[in-house]
Amino acid sequence: VMLAGSTAVSAQDTSPTAQPADEVRPFNPSTPFRHLSTADGLPVNDIQAILQDSTGFIWIGTTDGLSRYDGYSFTTYKHDPANPNSLGSNQVRDIVEDAAGMLWIATEGGISRFDPHTEQFTRFQHEPNDPNSLAGDTIFTAFFDSQGSVWIGSLPENGLHKLDPATGRLTRYHPSNSSIQRGATWGFAQDPDGSLWLISDRQLQHYDPATD
Repeated sequence: VMLAGSTAVSAQDTSPTAQPADEVRPFNPSTPFRHLSTADGLPVNDIQAILQDSTGFIWIGTTDGLSRYDGYSFTTYKHDPANPNSLGSNQVRDIVEDAAGMLWIATEGGISRFDPHTEQFTRFQHEPNDPNSLAGDTIFTAFFDSQGSVWIGSLPENGLHKLDPATGRLTRYHPSNSSIQRGATWGFAQDPDGSLWLISDRQLQHYDPATD
């Protein structure tokens, strides 16, 4: 996807004006920005998440659905109560992509996995009679660790979840069964040693699942 104001530089360009891709350049006030809004096809102007996937599409999480932008127009996916293969909720909080190109969408209705080939969603949600399901459906963030597991952050009372994408198995982590502290989880990072850093309500937590 080529966005307005960007310039394509060939990998073969060895001219003196070519600059390393990782070089930090000063902001140029004259750089043109294109503002995209409901006038261009977004469902609403309230944006909560954004991701560019491995094929170049821009995915935008809004308060009224998930939108895909191809550089020209938007396609929006929404929750449909009559369709179990639709998005879990129109409140999209976070978007991540796995190694297979599947998208994982954190919503107010659990976490949804999107297959771009079939354009179908698989929902992972709270099931009152299933202790191995999500403890609650309000999901703030999702993160893939180096082992390919999805870590899911939610409300303080729901703790932390780890999901195995291959089996769909969920593991709950809570102050009652682990060393994590109570608090909503808003973000993750992983240390080279495999341990996790959790951004929570009142603190930054360092958690090592391997030793807990």
